[in-house]
Amino acid sequence: MAKEVVSGTGKFAKRVDKNISKRTTQPTNIPKVNVGAPTPGAGLTSLTAETQRPNEVPETGMPFGEGPMPADIGLNLGTGQSDSPQKQDLAKLSNYLPMIERAANSADAPESLRTFVKYLKGM
Repeated sequence: MAKEVVSGTGKFAKRVDKNISKRTTQPTNIPKVNVGAPTPGAGLTSLTAETQRPNEVPETGMPFGEGPMPADIGLNLGTGQSDSPQKQDLAKLSNYLPMIERAANSADAPESLRTFVKYLKGM
């Protein structure tokens, strides 16, 4: 078995990255592949496959074209992820903002209602 060359330190240091030794054993850090492991990409539909939703408009969920827009199907336009149910509720509540704002402007309205109206306006 060939002897590995080790570098010294400081002024005695020398390059050893080009040190080619003849190993007789395989390195032990090679990952083993498990038999029956899932194949990457398994379960994905090919782009050339027939559609699985023939009655749906291709632009569904896109901010252009025919079909429902992202907000109509509950998608956040920035991330493409579904908004939380709480955020969807707040978006629906903003439709009632004029009535809620009128109530918040009354003299006996609690401060929490005024804060809530400010929050809805900031959405």
